[in-house]
Amino acid sequence: MLPPLRFEPRCFEKVWGGRRLESLGLSLPPSAPIGEVWLVVDRAEEQSVVAEGPCAGATLEELMRRDRAGLLGRSRPAGSGRFPLLVKYIDASQPLSVQVHPGPHSSPDLGESKTEAWYMLAADAGAHVWTGLAEGVGVERLAQVAGSAGCVDLLARNPARAGECILVEGGTVHAIGGGIAILEVQQNSDTTWRLYDWDRPGLDGRPRRLDIREALRCARSVSFTPRAPRVLEESDGWRRGRLVDCDLFQMDQLELDGERALSTEGRAQVLCVLEGEGVLQTQAGEARLRRGDAWLLPGASGDHALCGRLKVVRATAS
Repeated sequence: MLPPLRFEPRCFEKVWGGRRLESLGLSLPPSAPIGEVWLVVDRAEEQSVVAEGPCAGATLEELMRRDRAGLLGRSRPAGSGRFPLLVKYIDASQPLSVQVHPGPHSSPDLGESKTEAWYMLAADAGAHVWTGLAEGVGVERLAQVAGSAGCVDLLARNPARAGECILVEGGTVHAIGGGIAILEVQQNSDTTWRLYDWDRPGLDGRPRRLDIREALRCARSVSFTPRAPRVLEESDGWRRGRLVDCDLFQMDQLELDGERALSTEGRAQVLCVLEGEGVLQTQAGEARLRRGDAWLLPGASGDHALCGRLKVVRATAS
């Protein structure tokens, strides 16, 4: 049986990035504006590498080949056969581009579907996100101003508040505003089509590519609103709140002061430690949990226990 797995974080410099993720306890490359830190990824172009324990040095791709059933349990693999989730931290020091990802409704030539969820780790006063088209706005109207600042005025704008979460289905026109740190859980996809990028240069000093035709082909007239966790369980020293429940994954916020017996119920889970310290105990070994860490709990782990004083976001692959 595979033990819990922690991977070496993969840091990516972005024109809109910053240094805020250091406050989570993450070690970042010096001086660079780091926009994303990938915690769990299984893609041809990027691989998570196990950081410690008996599987140290192995990639997630290798582990999927070696023991796919043990890793996934009853969870479905991605359409490519790879691990189904990609989990990352985002530091939006400046706004991200106005963009769209393909959805299951999109033509296959537009790339892999990508539904994602944002858990707001921190947000400056006045920070906001855009998640869909404003009421009464259709894709035809958006097309008239695509590529310009005018498209921003046609989007549904919502305040960003720490502790809230929002599901962004494929086909939703969206952007993350500046001054926000996010934990993102998404389908294993990296397809993004840009509609507008704030008229700024990229890291190389040149304007970043826009993909107006592809973005408009993906776009749908939908919008989503951030929500606080919906409490499912609450007792002395324990609280579980549901953040997201879609056909691809579920996200729960767990708050623990003590010890709790849990089960994977046969599905792969990723535990992201937001606050505190503790221990994850499984039949295959235990893991020391620290702020900023993410641990992949194999689906076959079954019964396990969390101990300590912790705040965790748990993502479960469907």
